[in-house]
Amino acid sequence: MSEQESVHITIFQAPYASLMDCGLYMKMHDPDHAFCDSIPAEYYLPVFDGNITCESDLSEDPQVRDTMILEQVYSVFNTAHPAGYCGRSLSVGDIVQMAGKHYLCSVMGFQKVTFKTGERFDEAAEPQAFGLVLPDGQSLQASVQQNSEYPCINIDLITAGGAKNQVCFVEYNPDKEPGHELCIGVYHEDSDKPAFYKSYRKKHTNLEDLSALPLQGRYKSEHTDYTGENYSIVIDIRETEKSYIFCLVEFSRKYGAERFEQLFGKSKRIVLRKNSCGNPSGHPIRKWYDGSFTIYPFQAGIPYYFEKQ
Repeated sequence: MSEQESVHITIFQAPYASLMDCGLYMKMHDPDHAFCDSIPAEYYLPVFDGNITCESDLSEDPQVRDTMILEQVYSVFNTAHPAGYCGRSLSVGDIVQMAGKHYLCSVMGFQKVTFKTGERFDEAAEPQAFGLVLPDGQSLQASVQQNSEYPCINIDLITAGGAKNQVCFVEYNPDKEPGHELCIGVYHEDSDKPAFYKSYRKKHTNLEDLSALPLQGRYKSEHTDYTGENYSIVIDIRETEKSYIFCLVEFSRKYGAERFEQLFGKSKRIVLRKNSCGNPSGHPIRKWYDGSFTIYPFQAGIPYYFEKQ
């Protein structure tokens, strides 16, 4: 065996909020019980798909070899992220795909799990379908078409006798102007062609400009209608070419917002340096078309949504 070997892997990550909503987060973090459920892939997105170089000789034993590779994957994606990688550091709940097998990053190493990847990585997979039974015995069936030139979700009406009738669909049309790619079509009995509604997103003359402009001014994040979060945060922001400068104007909470409090510590002013992707390392920021933004401190928990004041 050579001292270095290139191994192809794919890493999938899900927002912690999604894992909490579906009841998986606490199970994955339970140190006393091994996770034994199958993992629904629809909560996950691929954040890395490529090769890593193993720096030491690998065992001939397949199980030991996989363990050694996974340990190096964990090390690389926690201490030396590959160039251009913008996902969070590998942590509990993340999935590593390797040689057709899937491994959950757990509290005590990696555990092989059942995880069916989306069509983006499985060209032969059938479209995902989800059904809703109606009171009259018919059912609505939603199917995901990911590999199409125009990826979409179709909704069909299935009669009690099994006949399928097209009802409507939502598709992503890359030929449309930016911000208007999502289109809604509805089928009619008297026509073979669907009728299209306007894009669900209202036309905004500064759609591209607002998301491209630097963050400047005062922003507020407030959460009072959820039993697990109750806080109000007001900050002043100045974005430069190399960093984000946050000044804390107001911060009050009954519960929640611990990570944002941790981000500032005892200071009222922090500077978050941008990485090669233009994001603060460890604290991703996503700017939205309407001038608002979301920040994900320490890439843990639920992101914070801020609106311009």
